[in-house]
Amino acid sequence: MHAVVERAEPDVNAFAEQRFEQALRLAAVAEKQHAPGGQPRPLEGLPIAAKEEQPLAGYSITEGTLLRPPRVAQETAIGLSRIQAAGGILHARTGV
Repeated sequence: MHAVVERAEPDVNAFAEQRFEQALRLAAVAEKQHAPGGQPRPLEGLPIAAKEEQPLAGYSITEGTLLRPPRVAQETAIGLSRIQAAGGILHARTGV
């Protein structure tokens, strides 16, 4: 999937931010939770793409405009926090 995205992304321009390397590391951890003796959470290992307008602590928010300078989010949106706590893996942020 990663190679497909790399080929198509310049034309499609769907992602504001790609977090594939971090997602792969988290997926390896999630895989262990699905092994015998593991305790997977409800969304363990599920890849998630979130809108860039949803704040993610420490990452920029542009809200899809060049009219305002980007700002760095101080906290993560509650929905994203819950998805991550349930084991979802944020692999990309999409444009608005």
